[in-house]
Amino acid sequence: MVLALALAGSDASGSTHGSATARSRLPRYGRVQFFAQSSEPGSATVTGATAVADFNGDGLPDVALARALGGAPSSAQDTFPIGVLLNDGHGKLLDQPATIFDGAPPRNQWGRMLLVADFNNDGRPDLFLPDTGPEAANGRPPGYHSTLILSTPDGRLRDATSQIPQEWAFTHSAAAADVNGDGNIDLFVGNIGGNLGGSGSCCDIQIWLNDGRGNFTVAPGRLPPAIGTDNVYTATTLADVNGDGAPDLILAGGHGCVLSGSTQRNDTQVLLNDGRGYFHVLSGAIPSKPFGVAGEAQGIAVADLNQDRHPDLLIAYTSGPQTAPDNCSVGRVQGRYIQVLLGNGDGTFRDETASRLPKQDTHRASFDYIESLTLADLTGDGRPEIFTSLVVPPWGDPTSASAYRNNGKGDFTPLPVGYPVLDSLSNVHAFLDFTGHGRRDVLIIDSQGQGDRFYRRLQLGKPLRPGLPTGVRVTRDPATGQTVIAWPYVWGAARYEIWRSGTLLAVTHLMRYVDSGSSQNSSYTIRAVNSAGKSGFSAIVPAAK
Repeated sequence: MVLALALAGSDASGSTHGSATARSRLPRYGRVQFFAQSSEPGSATVTGATAVADFNGDGLPDVALARALGGAPSSAQDTFPIGVLLNDGHGKLLDQPATIFDGAPPRNQWGRMLLVADFNNDGRPDLFLPDTGPEAANGRPPGYHSTLILSTPDGRLRDATSQIPQEWAFTHSAAAADVNGDGNIDLFVGNIGGNLGGSGSCCDIQIWLNDGRGNFTVAPGRLPPAIGTDNVYTATTLADVNGDGAPDLILAGGHGCVLSGSTQRNDTQVLLNDGRGYFHVLSGAIPSKPFGVAGEAQGIAVADLNQDRHPDLLIAYTSGPQTAPDNCSVGRVQGRYIQVLLGNGDGTFRDETASRLPKQDTHRASFDYIESLTLADLTGDGRPEIFTSLVVPPWGDPTSASAYRNNGKGDFTPLPVGYPVLDSLSNVHAFLDFTGHGRRDVLIIDSQGQGDRFYRRLQLGKPLRPGLPTGVRVTRDPATGQTVIAWPYVWGAARYEIWRSGTLLAVTHLMRYVDSGSSQNSSYTIRAVNSAGKSGFSAIVPAAK
Protein backbone atom coordinates (compact mmCIF):
# COMPACT_ATOMS: atom_id res chain seq x y z
CA MET A 1 0.00 0.00 0.00
CA VAL A 2 1.27 3.47 -0.88
CA LEU A 3 0.15 6.94 0.18
CA ALA A 4 0.73 9.65 -2.45
CA LEU A 5 0.26 13.41 -2.22
CA ALA A 6 -0.06 15.21 -5.54
CA LEU A 7 1.72 18.53 -5.15
CA ALA A 8 1.25 19.40 -8.81
CA GLY A 9 -1.30 17.98 -11.21
CA SER A 10 -0.32 16.75 -14.64
CA ASP A 11 -1.97 15.35 -17.70
CA ALA A 12 -0.98 12.08 -19.33
CA SER A 13 1.99 13.74 -21.01
CA GLY A 14 3.28 15.15 -17.74
CA SER A 15 2.44 18.81 -18.36
CA THR A 16 0.94 20.79 -15.51
CA HIS A 17 -2.80 21.21 -15.34
CA GLY A 18 -4.10 24.68 -16.07
CA SER A 19 -2.22 27.71 -17.25
CA ALA A 20 -0.12 29.41 -14.62
CA THR A 21 -1.09 32.77 -16.06
CA ALA A 22 -4.66 32.11 -17.21
CA ARG A 23 -7.32 33.91 -15.18
CA SER A 24 -10.20 31.49 -14.65
CA ARG A 25 -13.58 32.94 -13.82
CA LEU A 26 -15.01 32.81 -10.33
CA PRO A 27 -18.26 30.95 -9.66
CA ARG A 28 -21.34 33.02 -8.88
CA TYR A 29 -23.40 32.40 -5.75
CA GLY A 30 -26.99 32.90 -4.73
CA ARG A 31 -28.38 34.03 -1.41
CA VAL A 32 -27.84 32.18 1.85
CA GLN A 33 -30.73 29.78 2.48
CA PHE A 34 -31.72 28.17 5.77
CA PHE A 35 -32.62 24.49 5.39
CA ALA A 36 -32.40 22.72 8.76
CA GLN A 37 -31.71 22.98 12.47
CA SER A 38 -30.02 20.40 14.63
CA SER A 39 -31.94 19.06 17.58
CA GLU A 40 -28.68 18.81 19.54
CA PRO A 41 -27.36 21.63 21.72
CA GLY A 42 -23.75 22.64 21.51
CA SER A 43 -22.07 24.60 18.80
CA ALA A 44 -19.82 23.83 15.85
CA THR A 45 -19.03 27.53 15.94
CA VAL A 46 -16.62 27.17 18.82
CA THR A 47 -14.47 24.51 17.20
CA GLY A 48 -14.84 24.94 13.46
CA ALA A 49 -14.51 21.16 13.29
CA THR A 50 -16.09 20.00 10.05
CA ALA A 51 -14.97 17.37 7.54
CA VAL A 52 -16.33 16.42 4.11
CA ALA A 53 -16.34 12.84 2.77
CA ASP A 54 -18.73 10.25 1.39
CA PHE A 55 -19.37 8.45 4.65
CA ASN A 56 -22.25 6.21 3.51
CA GLY A 57 -20.83 5.24 0.11
CA ASP A 58 -23.57 6.65 -2.11
CA GLY A 59 -21.28 8.94 -4.10
CA LEU A 60 -22.50 12.18 -2.49
CA PRO A 61 -20.32 14.23 -0.13
CA ASP A 62 -21.52 14.27 3.48
CA VAL A 63 -20.38 16.48 6.36
CA ALA A 64 -19.12 15.44 9.79
CA LEU A 65 -19.02 17.98 12.58
CA ALA A 66 -17.91 18.08 16.20
CA ARG A 67 -20.17 19.98 18.51
CA ALA A 68 -18.71 21.69 21.55
CA LEU A 69 -19.43 23.80 24.55
CA GLY A 70 -19.36 27.55 24.21
CA GLY A 71 -17.68 27.80 27.61
CA ALA A 72 -16.41 25.77 30.54
CA PRO A 73 -18.44 22.63 31.33
CA SER A 74 -20.45 22.28 34.48
CA SER A 75 -19.22 18.70 34.74
CA ALA A 76 -17.23 16.09 32.87
CA GLN A 77 -20.55 14.75 31.57
CA ASP A 78 -21.19 17.83 29.38
CA THR A 79 -20.66 16.09 26.05
CA PHE A 80 -22.31 16.14 22.64
CA PRO A 81 -22.76 13.53 19.92
CA ILE A 82 -20.49 13.78 16.92
CA GLY A 83 -22.74 14.57 13.96
CA VAL A 84 -22.71 13.32 10.38
CA LEU A 85 -25.02 15.20 8.00
CA LEU A 86 -26.02 12.95 5.10
CA ASN A 87 -26.42 14.47 1.65
CA ASP A 88 -29.81 13.62 0.11
CA GLY A 89 -28.79 14.86 -3.37
CA HIS A 90 -31.70 17.30 -3.43
CA GLY A 91 -30.19 20.25 -1.61
CA LYS A 92 -30.34 19.12 2.00
CA LEU A 93 -28.06 17.54 4.58
CA LEU A 94 -29.94 15.25 6.94
CA ASP A 95 -29.01 14.78 10.59
CA GLN A 96 -29.97 11.11 10.94
CA PRO A 97 -27.59 9.42 13.41
CA ALA A 98 -29.52 6.13 13.43
CA THR A 99 -28.99 5.84 9.67
CA ILE A 100 -25.23 6.33 9.57
CA PHE A 101 -24.05 5.03 12.97
CA ASP A 102 -23.95 1.38 13.95
CA GLY A 103 -24.93 1.98 17.55
CA ALA A 104 -25.03 5.25 19.44
CA PRO A 105 -22.94 8.12 18.05
CA PRO A 106 -19.78 8.73 20.07
CA ARG A 107 -19.72 11.91 22.13
CA ASN A 108 -17.08 14.60 22.31
CA GLN A 109 -16.55 17.57 24.58
CA TRP A 110 -14.33 20.10 22.82
CA GLY A 111 -13.11 18.77 19.51
CA ARG A 112 -10.92 21.27 17.67
CA MET A 113 -10.58 19.36 14.43
CA LEU A 114 -11.67 16.24 12.56
CA LEU A 115 -9.21 14.12 10.60
CA VAL A 116 -10.51 12.01 7.71
CA ALA A 117 -8.33 9.04 6.71
CA ASP A 118 -8.66 5.35 5.93
CA PHE A 119 -7.39 3.85 9.17
CA ASN A 120 -8.66 0.28 8.60
CA ASN A 121 -7.54 -0.02 4.94
CA ASP A 122 -10.94 -0.79 3.44
CA GLY A 123 -10.96 2.26 1.17
CA ARG A 124 -13.75 3.97 3.14
CA PRO A 125 -13.31 7.22 5.10
CA ASP A 126 -12.82 7.04 8.86
CA LEU A 127 -12.67 9.84 11.44
CA PHE A 128 -10.35 10.81 14.28
CA LEU A 129 -11.30 13.62 16.64
CA PRO A 130 -8.57 14.94 18.98
CA ASP A 131 -10.40 16.32 22.00
CA THR A 132 -8.82 18.85 24.34
CA GLY A 133 -11.72 19.16 26.73
CA PRO A 134 -11.97 22.63 28.27
CA GLU A 135 -8.85 24.63 28.99
CA ALA A 136 -9.42 24.30 32.69
CA ALA A 137 -9.34 21.49 35.23
CA ASN A 138 -12.16 19.08 34.43
CA GLY A 139 -11.95 16.95 37.52
CA ARG A 140 -8.95 14.64 37.55
CA PRO A 141 -7.57 13.92 35.08
CA PRO A 142 -8.19 17.13 33.13
CA GLY A 143 -8.90 17.33 29.43
CA TYR A 144 -10.94 14.72 27.58
CA HIS A 145 -10.29 11.55 25.60
CA SER A 146 -10.02 11.53 21.80
CA THR A 147 -12.44 9.62 19.57
CA LEU A 148 -11.94 7.15 16.72
CA ILE A 149 -14.76 6.30 14.28
CA LEU A 150 -14.28 3.50 11.74
CA SER A 151 -16.24 2.51 8.65
CA THR A 152 -18.17 -0.74 8.34
CA PRO A 153 -18.63 -2.87 5.20
CA ASP A 154 -22.30 -1.88 4.94
CA GLY A 155 -21.53 1.84 4.59
CA ARG A 156 -22.03 2.88 8.19
CA LEU A 157 -19.79 4.17 10.98
CA ARG A 158 -19.05 2.73 14.40
CA ASP A 159 -17.45 4.06 17.56
CA ALA A 160 -13.98 2.51 17.72
CA THR A 161 -12.60 4.61 20.57
CA SER A 162 -11.76 1.41 22.44
CA GLN A 163 -9.09 0.79 19.77
CA ILE A 164 -7.00 3.86 20.69
CA PRO A 165 -5.00 4.58 23.86
CA GLN A 166 -7.33 5.51 26.69
CA GLU A 167 -5.92 8.88 27.65
CA TRP A 168 -7.48 12.11 28.84
CA ALA A 169 -5.33 15.01 27.71
CA PHE A 170 -5.32 18.56 26.40
CA THR A 171 -5.11 17.42 22.78
CA HIS A 172 -5.01 20.58 20.65
CA SER A 173 -4.03 19.05 17.32
CA ALA A 174 -3.36 15.85 15.40
CA ALA A 175 -2.07 14.70 12.03
CA ALA A 176 -2.31 11.45 10.06
CA ALA A 177 0.22 9.75 7.76
CA ASP A 178 2.19 6.53 7.39
CA VAL A 179 5.15 7.53 9.53
CA ASN A 180 7.02 4.19 9.66
CA GLY A 181 6.57 3.01 6.08
CA ASP A 182 4.46 -0.08 6.78
CA GLY A 183 1.56 1.14 4.62
CA ASN A 184 -0.81 1.95 7.50
CA ILE A 185 -1.99 5.44 8.42
CA ASP A 186 -0.58 6.39 11.84
CA LEU A 187 -1.35 9.36 14.07
CA PHE A 188 0.58 12.19 15.64
CA VAL A 189 -1.29 13.35 18.75
CA GLY A 190 -0.53 16.93 19.78
CA ASN A 191 -1.12 16.93 23.51
CA ILE A 192 -0.28 19.95 25.59
CA GLY A 193 0.82 17.85 28.48
CA GLY A 194 3.55 16.23 30.44
CA ASN A 195 2.14 18.22 33.38
CA LEU A 196 3.27 21.43 31.69
CA GLY A 197 2.66 24.29 34.11
CA GLY A 198 1.15 21.90 36.63
CA SER A 199 -1.78 21.16 34.31
CA GLY A 200 -2.05 17.57 35.42
CA SER A 201 -2.50 16.47 31.81
CA CYS A 202 -1.39 12.92 31.27
CA CYS A 203 0.82 13.05 28.24
CA ASP A 204 3.46 14.69 26.14
CA ILE A 205 3.04 14.77 22.35
CA GLN A 206 2.95 11.23 20.97
CA ILE A 207 3.14 8.98 17.91
CA TRP A 208 0.42 6.32 17.72
CA LEU A 209 1.16 3.40 15.37
CA ASN A 210 -1.63 1.62 13.50
CA ASP A 211 -1.74 -2.16 12.94
CA GLY A 212 -3.71 -1.72 9.69
CA ARG A 213 -7.11 -2.49 11.19
CA GLY A 214 -7.44 0.71 13.19
CA ASN A 215 -5.86 -0.51 16.42
CA PHE A 216 -3.45 2.14 17.74
CA THR A 217 -0.71 1.95 20.35
CA VAL A 218 1.61 4.62 21.73
CA ALA A 219 5.10 4.27 20.22
CA PRO A 220 7.63 5.45 22.80
CA GLY A 221 10.99 6.93 21.85
CA ARG A 222 9.85 8.26 18.47
CA LEU A 223 10.09 11.93 19.46
CA PRO A 224 12.77 13.90 21.34
CA PRO A 225 12.30 13.53 25.11
CA ALA A 226 10.02 16.09 26.81
CA ILE A 227 9.74 18.18 23.64
CA GLY A 228 6.04 18.79 24.29
CA THR A 229 6.60 19.29 27.99
CA ASP A 230 9.25 21.95 27.50
CA ASN A 231 7.32 23.64 24.67
CA VAL A 232 3.72 24.35 23.72
CA TYR A 233 2.56 23.41 20.21
CA THR A 234 -0.97 24.28 19.14
CA ALA A 235 -1.11 23.16 15.49
CA THR A 236 0.64 20.49 13.49
CA THR A 237 0.88 18.65 10.18
CA LEU A 238 2.80 15.79 8.58
CA ALA A 239 4.41 16.29 5.15
CA ASP A 240 7.56 15.17 3.37
CA VAL A 241 9.48 18.44 3.46
CA ASN A 242 12.95 17.12 2.55
CA GLY A 243 12.02 14.87 -0.36
CA ASP A 244 13.09 11.50 1.07
CA GLY A 245 9.63 9.94 0.84
CA ALA A 246 8.91 9.91 4.58
CA PRO A 247 6.44 12.33 6.20
CA ASP A 248 8.10 14.85 8.50
CA LEU A 249 6.50 16.67 11.40
CA ILE A 250 5.83 20.40 11.60
CA LEU A 251 5.03 21.62 15.11
CA ALA A 252 3.61 25.14 15.18
CA GLY A 253 4.24 27.00 18.41
CA GLY A 254 1.79 28.31 20.95
CA HIS A 255 2.12 31.65 22.75
CA GLY A 256 5.31 32.13 24.71
CA CYS A 257 6.06 33.92 27.93
CA VAL A 258 8.64 36.20 29.53
CA LEU A 259 8.96 35.61 33.26
CA SER A 260 11.71 36.58 35.68
CA GLY A 261 14.01 37.48 32.81
CA SER A 262 13.59 34.10 31.15
CA THR A 263 11.83 33.73 27.80
CA GLN A 264 9.94 30.66 26.65
CA ARG A 265 9.45 31.24 22.93
CA ASN A 266 7.65 28.06 21.81
CA ASP A 267 9.02 28.48 18.31
CA THR A 268 7.61 26.56 15.36
CA GLN A 269 9.85 23.61 14.47
CA VAL A 270 10.46 20.94 11.84
CA LEU A 271 11.18 17.39 12.97
CA LEU A 272 12.64 15.18 10.24
CA ASN A 273 11.61 11.52 9.94
CA ASP A 274 14.37 8.95 9.48
CA GLY A 275 12.01 6.79 7.41
CA ARG A 276 11.27 4.42 10.28
CA GLY A 277 9.11 6.82 12.25
CA TYR A 278 11.77 8.32 14.50
CA PHE A 279 11.94 12.12 14.49
CA HIS A 280 14.65 14.67 15.29
CA VAL A 281 14.59 18.46 15.32
CA LEU A 282 16.03 20.30 12.31
CA SER A 283 17.36 23.46 13.98
CA GLY A 284 16.56 26.81 12.42
CA ALA A 285 14.21 25.33 9.80
CA ILE A 286 11.33 27.79 10.29
CA PRO A 287 11.46 31.62 10.39
CA SER A 288 10.18 33.45 13.47
CA LYS A 289 6.50 33.48 14.38
CA PRO A 290 4.34 36.51 13.64
CA PHE A 291 3.41 38.55 16.73
CA GLY A 292 6.79 37.69 18.32
CA VAL A 293 6.85 35.64 21.50
CA ALA A 294 3.07 36.05 21.88
CA GLY A 295 2.36 34.40 18.51
CA GLU A 296 0.12 31.33 18.74
CA ALA A 297 -0.49 29.03 15.77
CA GLN A 298 -4.01 27.85 15.10
CA GLY A 299 -3.99 26.01 11.77
CA ILE A 300 -1.64 24.70 9.07
CA ALA A 301 -2.17 23.91 5.39
CA VAL A 302 0.32 22.30 2.99
CA ALA A 303 0.59 22.83 -0.78
CA ASP A 304 3.16 23.39 -3.49
CA LEU A 305 2.36 27.06 -3.97
CA ASN A 306 5.09 28.01 -6.45
CA GLN A 307 5.09 24.74 -8.43
CA ASP A 308 8.71 23.81 -7.67
CA ARG A 309 7.64 20.37 -6.33
CA HIS A 310 8.58 21.28 -2.76
CA PRO A 311 5.78 21.48 -0.17
CA ASP A 312 5.10 24.93 1.22
CA LEU A 313 3.30 25.93 4.42
CA LEU A 314 0.51 28.31 5.33
CA ILE A 315 0.21 28.84 9.09
CA ALA A 316 -2.54 30.89 10.75
CA TYR A 317 -1.50 32.76 13.88
CA THR A 318 -3.13 34.84 16.56
CA SER A 319 -1.56 36.70 19.49
CA GLY A 320 -1.76 35.42 23.06
CA PRO A 321 -0.23 38.15 25.24
CA GLN A 322 0.48 37.18 28.83
CA THR A 323 -1.82 38.62 31.46
CA ALA A 324 0.88 40.43 33.49
CA PRO A 325 4.69 40.54 33.83
CA ASP A 326 4.47 38.01 36.65
CA ASN A 327 1.70 35.89 35.09
CA CYS A 328 2.11 33.75 31.96
CA SER A 329 -1.57 33.01 31.52
CA VAL A 330 -3.52 34.54 28.63
CA GLY A 331 -6.90 36.19 28.95
CA ARG A 332 -8.12 36.68 25.40
CA VAL A 333 -6.23 36.20 22.16
CA GLN A 334 -6.13 39.08 19.68
CA GLY A 335 -5.34 39.47 16.00
CA ARG A 336 -5.01 37.12 13.05
CA TYR A 337 -2.36 36.62 10.40
CA ILE A 338 -1.41 34.00 7.80
CA GLN A 339 2.29 33.31 7.37
CA VAL A 340 3.40 32.02 3.94
CA LEU A 341 6.50 29.82 4.11
CA LEU A 342 8.09 28.50 0.93
CA GLY A 343 9.94 25.20 1.16
CA ASN A 344 13.56 24.88 0.05
CA GLY A 345 13.30 21.12 -0.44
CA ASP A 346 15.70 20.26 2.38
CA GLY A 347 13.29 20.69 5.29
CA THR A 348 13.93 24.41 5.73
CA PHE A 349 11.58 27.25 4.82
CA ARG A 350 11.75 30.94 3.93
CA ASP A 351 9.15 33.58 4.78
CA GLU A 352 7.58 35.04 1.61
CA THR A 353 4.43 36.43 3.23
CA ALA A 354 5.24 40.01 2.19
CA SER A 355 5.30 39.11 -1.51
CA ARG A 356 2.81 36.23 -1.63
CA LEU A 357 0.10 37.70 0.59
CA PRO A 358 0.91 41.42 0.63
CA LYS A 359 -0.60 44.18 2.79
CA GLN A 360 -2.23 41.69 5.12
CA ASP A 361 -4.06 43.29 8.07
CA THR A 362 -3.06 41.78 11.43
CA HIS A 363 -6.35 42.93 13.06
CA ARG A 364 -4.47 43.48 16.32
CA ALA A 365 -7.51 45.06 18.02
CA SER A 366 -9.85 42.20 17.08
CA PHE A 367 -10.67 39.26 19.33
CA ASP A 368 -11.71 37.13 16.34
CA TYR A 369 -9.08 34.64 15.25
CA ILE A 370 -8.53 32.10 12.49
CA GLU A 371 -8.95 28.59 13.82
CA SER A 372 -8.43 26.64 10.61
CA LEU A 373 -7.30 27.01 7.02
CA THR A 374 -8.78 25.22 4.02
CA LEU A 375 -7.16 25.00 0.60
CA ALA A 376 -9.65 24.38 -2.22
CA ASP A 377 -9.65 24.99 -5.97
CA LEU A 378 -12.43 27.52 -6.53
CA THR A 379 -11.89 28.18 -10.24
CA GLY A 380 -10.82 24.83 -11.72
CA ASP A 381 -7.33 25.98 -12.71
CA GLY A 382 -5.62 23.32 -10.58
CA ARG A 383 -4.29 25.88 -8.07
CA PRO A 384 -5.87 26.13 -4.60
CA GLU A 385 -7.35 29.22 -3.01
CA ILE A 386 -7.08 29.98 0.74
CA PHE A 387 -10.20 29.96 2.91
CA THR A 388 -10.31 30.73 6.62
CA SER A 389 -12.63 29.71 9.42
CA LEU A 390 -12.98 32.25 12.21
CA VAL A 391 -13.91 31.96 15.82
CA VAL A 392 -16.06 34.98 16.68
CA PRO A 393 -16.43 35.05 20.49
CA PRO A 394 -19.27 36.99 22.18
CA TRP A 395 -16.85 39.84 22.84
CA GLY A 396 -15.56 39.77 19.26
CA ASP A 397 -16.50 41.87 16.26
CA PRO A 398 -18.85 40.14 13.77
CA THR A 399 -17.07 39.84 10.46
CA SER A 400 -16.95 37.51 7.49
CA ALA A 401 -14.19 34.97 7.07
CA SER A 402 -11.48 36.12 4.68
CA ALA A 403 -10.56 34.22 1.52
CA TYR A 404 -7.72 34.70 -0.97
CA ARG A 405 -7.50 33.98 -4.68
CA ASN A 406 -4.49 32.23 -6.19
CA ASN A 407 -3.12 33.76 -9.41
CA GLY A 408 -1.80 30.35 -10.46
CA LYS A 409 1.75 31.10 -9.31
CA GLY A 410 1.14 31.02 -5.56
CA ASP A 411 0.50 34.75 -5.16
CA PHE A 412 -2.73 35.62 -3.38
CA THR A 413 -5.13 38.56 -3.38
CA PRO A 414 -8.21 39.01 -1.15
CA LEU A 415 -11.54 37.86 -2.49
CA PRO A 416 -14.52 40.20 -1.90
CA VAL A 417 -15.79 40.38 1.68
CA GLY A 418 -18.36 37.65 2.24
CA TYR A 419 -17.30 35.59 -0.78
CA PRO A 420 -18.11 32.77 -0.74
CA VAL A 421 -18.93 32.40 2.99
CA LEU A 422 -21.50 35.14 3.45
CA ASP A 423 -22.09 35.31 7.18
CA SER A 424 -20.78 37.49 9.99
CA LEU A 425 -22.02 35.61 13.06
CA SER A 426 -20.49 32.24 12.27
CA ASN A 427 -17.73 31.41 9.84
CA VAL A 428 -17.85 27.65 10.24
CA HIS A 429 -18.36 26.18 6.81
CA ALA A 430 -17.76 23.23 4.51
CA PHE A 431 -17.36 22.99 0.74
CA LEU A 432 -19.42 20.39 -1.09
CA ASP A 433 -21.91 19.80 -3.90
CA PHE A 434 -25.47 19.57 -2.59
CA THR A 435 -26.92 17.87 -5.68
CA GLY A 436 -24.16 15.77 -7.24
CA HIS A 437 -24.01 17.84 -10.45
CA GLY A 438 -20.50 19.20 -9.93
CA ARG A 439 -21.23 22.63 -8.51
CA ARG A 440 -19.19 24.33 -5.80
CA ASP A 441 -21.73 24.89 -3.04
CA VAL A 442 -21.12 26.05 0.53
CA LEU A 443 -22.52 24.88 3.87
CA ILE A 444 -22.60 27.51 6.64
CA ILE A 445 -23.28 26.64 10.29
CA ASP A 446 -24.67 29.11 12.82
CA SER A 447 -24.77 28.54 16.56
CA GLN A 448 -28.11 28.77 18.32
CA GLY A 449 -29.07 28.03 21.89
CA GLN A 450 -31.22 25.03 21.03
CA GLY A 451 -29.02 23.64 18.25
CA ASP A 452 -26.98 24.63 15.24
CA ARG A 453 -28.74 26.13 12.24
CA PHE A 454 -27.67 24.93 8.80
CA TYR A 455 -27.58 27.17 5.74
CA ARG A 456 -26.59 26.54 2.14
CA ARG A 457 -25.24 28.91 -0.47
CA LEU A 458 -25.56 27.34 -3.89
CA GLN A 459 -23.42 28.06 -6.92
CA LEU A 460 -25.40 29.65 -9.75
CA GLY A 461 -25.12 28.77 -13.41
CA LYS A 462 -23.11 25.97 -14.94
CA PRO A 463 -20.36 24.07 -13.13
CA LEU A 464 -16.74 25.07 -13.51
CA ARG A 465 -14.10 22.45 -14.25
CA PRO A 466 -13.39 20.40 -11.11
CA GLY A 467 -10.27 20.63 -9.01
CA LEU A 468 -7.40 18.17 -8.97
CA PRO A 469 -7.67 14.83 -7.09
CA THR A 470 -5.03 14.35 -4.39
CA GLY A 471 -4.37 11.83 -1.65
CA VAL A 472 -5.13 8.74 -3.76
CA ARG A 473 -4.49 5.48 -1.89
CA VAL A 474 -4.29 1.92 -3.14
CA THR A 475 -4.79 -0.69 -0.42
CA ARG A 476 -5.52 -4.35 -0.04
CA ASP A 477 -8.67 -4.72 2.05
CA PRO A 478 -7.72 -6.86 5.11
CA ALA A 479 -11.17 -8.49 5.14
CA THR A 480 -11.44 -9.43 1.45
CA GLY A 481 -7.91 -9.21 0.05
CA GLN A 482 -9.23 -7.09 -2.84
CA THR A 483 -7.33 -4.15 -4.31
CA VAL A 484 -9.16 -0.93 -3.42
CA ILE A 485 -8.46 2.48 -4.93
CA ALA A 486 -9.87 5.39 -2.92
CA TRP A 487 -9.51 9.16 -2.92
CA PRO A 488 -10.94 12.20 -1.09
CA TYR A 489 -13.92 14.10 -2.46
CA VAL A 490 -13.01 16.77 -5.02
CA TRP A 491 -15.02 20.00 -4.81
CA GLY A 492 -16.83 20.39 -8.13
CA ALA A 493 -16.53 16.76 -9.26
CA ALA A 494 -19.58 14.87 -10.52
CA ARG A 495 -17.71 11.70 -11.59
CA TYR A 496 -14.23 10.25 -11.54
CA GLU A 497 -12.14 8.39 -14.10
CA ILE A 498 -9.96 5.55 -12.78
CA TRP A 499 -6.93 4.86 -14.97
CA ARG A 500 -4.83 1.73 -14.54
CA SER A 501 -1.32 1.77 -16.00
CA GLY A 502 -2.26 4.46 -18.51
CA THR A 503 -5.56 2.90 -19.66
CA LEU A 504 -9.03 4.08 -18.67
CA LEU A 505 -10.43 1.42 -16.34
CA ALA A 506 -13.77 2.83 -15.19
CA VAL A 507 -15.88 5.93 -14.61
CA THR A 508 -17.80 6.23 -11.35
CA HIS A 509 -19.57 8.79 -9.18
CA LEU A 510 -18.16 7.04 -6.11
CA MET A 511 -14.84 7.78 -4.39
CA ARG A 512 -13.89 4.14 -4.09
CA TYR A 513 -13.25 1.43 -6.68
CA VAL A 514 -12.45 -2.28 -6.32
CA ASP A 515 -10.16 -3.60 -9.07
CA SER A 516 -10.41 -7.36 -9.52
CA GLY A 517 -7.82 -7.31 -12.33
CA SER A 518 -5.00 -5.64 -10.43
CA SER A 519 -1.46 -7.02 -10.58
CA GLN A 520 1.74 -6.16 -8.74
CA ASN A 521 2.83 -4.04 -11.71
CA SER A 522 -0.39 -2.01 -11.88
CA SER A 523 -0.45 1.70 -11.13
CA TYR A 524 -3.36 4.10 -10.82
CA THR A 525 -4.32 7.72 -11.44
CA ILE A 526 -7.62 9.51 -10.89
CA ARG A 527 -9.20 12.34 -12.86
CA ALA A 528 -12.25 14.40 -11.75
CA VAL A 529 -15.00 15.11 -14.28
CA ASN A 530 -18.10 17.27 -14.60
CA SER A 531 -20.09 18.82 -17.46
CA ALA A 532 -17.55 21.66 -17.77
CA GLY A 533 -14.57 19.37 -18.37
CA LYS A 534 -11.91 17.26 -16.71
CA SER A 535 -9.21 17.95 -14.18
CA GLY A 536 -5.61 16.93 -14.58
CA PHE A 537 -4.47 13.53 -13.40
CA SER A 538 -3.60 12.80 -9.80
CA ALA A 539 -0.18 11.55 -8.88
CA ILE A 540 0.57 7.98 -9.99
CA VAL A 541 0.14 5.42 -7.21
CA PRO A 542 1.43 1.83 -7.55
CA ALA A 543 -0.65 -1.17 -6.58
CA ALA A 544 -0.48 -2.49 -3.05
CA LYS A 545 2.06 -5.28 -2.62
